[in-house]
Amino acid sequence: MNRSPRRKTQPKKFTPTRATTCPPENYLLRFKDNGELIVVKRSSLRSIFEDTVTVGTGVKRRFATIEAKGSYSQCNTIYEQMTCEDDNNDDNIPTDQEDTNELEDYSSNDECNQNEIPRVSPKAAKRKSSPLTIDDNEEDFDGTVLSSQHGLSTKKKRRVLGNSSLNEDHISENEIHTTAQPSELSSRVLYQKIDDIHASVIKKLERFSKSLDRVIPTSVAQNLDMYREKEEVFAPTVMHGLIDLLKTRGRDIYDFARQTLKILYTPEELSGSILPPTRIHLSRPALDIQRFDKFHEAVRVKYRIAAAHYDDCYSKLIKHRMSDFLIDERKRQAKASKT
Repeated sequence: MNRSPRRKTQPKKFTPTRATTCPPENYLLRFKDNGELIVVKRSSLRSIFEDTVTVGTGVKRRFATIEAKGSYSQCNTIYEQMTCEDDNNDDNIPTDQEDTNELEDYSSNDECNQNEIPRVSPKAAKRKSSPLTIDDNEEDFDGTVLSSQHGLSTKKKRRVLGNSSLNEDHISENEIHTTAQPSELSSRVLYQKIDDIHASVIKKLERFSKSLDRVIPTSVAQNLDMYREKEEVFAPTVMHGLIDLLKTRGRDIYDFARQTLKILYTPEELSGSILPPTRIHLSRPALDIQRFDKFHEAVRVKYRIAAAHYDDCYSKLIKHRMSDFLIDERKRQAKASKT
């Protein structure tokens, strides 16, 4: 396979003596759909081709013609001059001709599809872009303007203390017809999003409940009734040689478990071992399983925990504390060996 040679582009070198032409920062545009004039920054423009400019993307894409460019003050001065000229031209137009032009524009707008860009006269475009003063008998409370002359209804957004709101109850039939299918798709996406959020929240709550049992062990340990059953009978003693493990004193279930491990195992075994079962990927061996079964039996009988619920109690309350106890014993042994 023959590849074409890579095209190399030399970087442009800028020097203080070389004149550089920077693009203007501001543009005075006249939109082709309604003839509106506006001063726009260069960063807001999508593309520029000769004297035509594209603003926005997708459905909101609009085309405009460049009337002037340069600094903001220059574009604003030309904008004021052009608006004054438009005002003078509009004053010279007879009122009958204005009404006929607006009627023709409104009728053509009703016949065309809503996706098409409506074409209106410069006078009507100026009225759309400029603030309007409407009588109370022609405007409803939600900002819907009713024109009794043409029998048409249009919507305008009113700014009330910086908030704009439209009443959704006054949607036209054409809007309902065109937005019916996208609303179904959006509802499906919304339901799927809700299900995903619900599943993630459930997982986080389960994780939080497990960590809560470890972080707040005092309140959980004192409430051991959830692991007990009234009808179960327990042995009176748990012997290890000549020692009754049930007579070991401890301020709570954790202290009793630590004292029991100190009786069952030597300090060297506690500092050099881990909790059962044995794990192949760890270098330290596990504690003797037979003596650890006596540890389980002593804790269960001492605090009257049911055999069916002991595994849950051990995994949630006791296991993490005993693992920390072995780590502390390892630190104490290392500190003692240094001294």
